[in-house]
Amino acid sequence: MHRTCAALIVCAVASTGLLSGQTPAKKTDQVCPPKPGEKKGTKQPCPPEPPTDVVTGTKKALACEWINPDAVQDAMTALEFYTIPKEGFADPRKAAQKALDALIEGDPCDEDLYRAAQGEPDAQDQPKAQGQSAFLDALAKANTLNKKKTADEDQLFTDAGKLIDEIFNMSPGKRDLVKIHDSFTRKDNYVALFQLLKAYPGYKAGDETANQKYACNLEILRAAFEMNTDRLATLVSEKISTSKK
Repeated sequence: MHRTCAALIVCAVASTGLLSGQTPAKKTDQVCPPKPGEKKGTKQPCPPEPPTDVVTGTKKALACEWINPDAVQDAMTALEFYTIPKEGFADPRKAAQKALDALIEGDPCDEDLYRAAQGEPDAQDQPKAQGQSAFLDALAKANTLNKKKTADEDQLFTDAGKLIDEIFNMSPGKRDLVKIHDSFTRKDNYVALFQLLKAYPGYKAGDETANQKYACNLEILRAAFEMNTDRLATLVSEKISTSKK
């Protein structure tokens, strides 16, 4: 399903009044609501301002795409192409191109930013493989939560643990967690993250309210992955050991 026209209309409206060559800031209401006890207005709209550099701009654009209920599945598809070899796309360069296609499908406004972030294109105008690692890291960890390690870690992992419990209590969640645990054990951390996000239930085609909640919950898991990957792996491991008792 193509969202190109609608997204380009948003870009066109947002660009009104800007000087030629400036990157328009997208306008969106897709902002996760604060949790109980959190101050309202702690989250910034997506993106808060036009990008000032490629690295920062890319992280913000990816974070916004992840929490957009109309684009979250495209971000998931991109992460899948980077982490799970597919027939015909096992070559890193081809996988990077397919991942890029998915992200542009979800948010055409940031095509130039994403292409720049993936690395200088080759003779076939495809991203070079050496741009993959840093871009994959940004894609995997991008979030708008802005959690601080000392102040927020325990609460963040309490929230992440509840989401892992949801996976465990759904079929085939227990089997999914075994696979995720195995990936973390092999230190295939990006693969493990994709499997974890994929296992989390809640996406319902056509239900924007449900999909906004789904996207916001995936953001908690990505923020936990960014803050302390080993601790996230331990949460999964604890559910596996519990299931074997």
